[in-house]
Amino acid sequence: MKSINFSKNASQKLNKILIISSVGLLFFQFQYWEGSSWAIAAFFIFFGLLFSFLALYFIITGSNADFIFSVVFATIAAFTAGNGLIVFPVAALLIYIRNGFSKTFFIWLVTGILIFFSYFWKYITPADQTPIIKTLSEKPLKVMLFFLSYLGANFKQVPSYGNVLSTIAGIIFILILIYLFNKKYYNINPLISGIILFLFLTMAANSIARVDGGFIPRYNIFSTIFLICISIAIIEIFSGKIKVVHLILFFSFCVIFNIYSFLVNFNYIKKMNYTITEGAILAKAGDYSLLIYPDSSNVRKLLQAGEQKNIYHIPDFSYGDVTASDISIQGKKETGDIENEYNNFQNTEDYLYINGWINTKNKLLNKNTKIYIILKSDNNTFIFNTYPMRRKELKENNMSRTEELSYSFVLLKKDMKLPSGNYTIGFYIESEGQYHLLLTDDNYKL
Repeated sequence: MKSINFSKNASQKLNKILIISSVGLLFFQFQYWEGSSWAIAAFFIFFGLLFSFLALYFIITGSNADFIFSVVFATIAAFTAGNGLIVFPVAALLIYIRNGFSKTFFIWLVTGILIFFSYFWKYITPADQTPIIKTLSEKPLKVMLFFLSYLGANFKQVPSYGNVLSTIAGIIFILILIYLFNKKYYNINPLISGIILFLFLTMAANSIARVDGGFIPRYNIFSTIFLICISIAIIEIFSGKIKVVHLILFFSFCVIFNIYSFLVNFNYIKKMNYTITEGAILAKAGDYSLLIYPDSSNVRKLLQAGEQKNIYHIPDFSYGDVTASDISIQGKKETGDIENEYNNFQNTEDYLYINGWINTKNKLLNKNTKIYIILKSDNNTFIFNTYPMRRKELKENNMSRTEELSYSFVLLKKDMKLPSGNYTIGFYIESEGQYHLLLTDDNYKL
């Protein structure tokens, strides 16, 4: 941000610290948490952005050596993620603004066309993908609303199509972009301008592709960096009028924003951790069905190949990994008001896998309810955490039963080294400060 020119009565060092800290707080937050739990998504989104931004960085320097670097990184970006192709028209615009229809411009244009046709050579369109022309002609308003809410997605932590708050934020961003264009900000900072345009076009393309599929948290990385770049642009435009107090207010907003993002998204991260743990435990028993949807055959092959080559392996688990160590039923009486229905009960030689529906007769349960499974023998009592039942299972049941909560539980008999014996299965529920306890008549040998 070399173009920043703060007022003389402000401390330059403090200004830099506040700006860098604010940008860090905006970037390192949990809104795009899903990228950390989905390896393929993390690879093509994060690395695609890295290569795209490097290509834009090298294109603005103007030297021949950097131009070659830009071509290399733009090509890698295009074949890392589809939106990497957008680098070519964006960079072409930056070259034109600086040098007009120069030799460099035409070389870049020809390179982009070659990469474009190489990318789509023998391209196989996904069976569930609606043609772009059809989507735009049949759902123009829906696409527009989705796009606006996508631009402002940071202001609605788990944004949905047409959300009022994120849509209003998107409209404000459009107005800011018009203002930046009118101020010819692209001459002040061509790199940030290029990144803003790249993200803008990326989110526009995603809106067309995702308008029917809905918003996915991992895509919020684009909205996040877009917000950061808009903030930098505003600071640069008004740097001569900005005082320390303004940056302190901006920093305070970023702190609150970061904390709020953590609080809102932390539960989603915990649920994903439960889901992955459940799938990994079941995969240890040879069932890979919960690790990937809709086809588990690929993940089985990848994991087995990785283990054979000593690249990675599914971690070992003990019953302590799934035990609810802070819960005790000692001295508590059965309440007898729990209603349970098994959806799936598999008691094999290798594992015990249970999922089902549970409720209480007086319907006190809500989404904050915690469900635990009890295994009680003559000598031992174990209480285990359960996981929210996978969506795949929910679709196989009557979705109208929304008043009931679901649970899922996997226990490896050999690997977790649970003491053998005859165990009675029970349920312990905590909801709104009350507990519910039931020991069933179901008795199984483990």
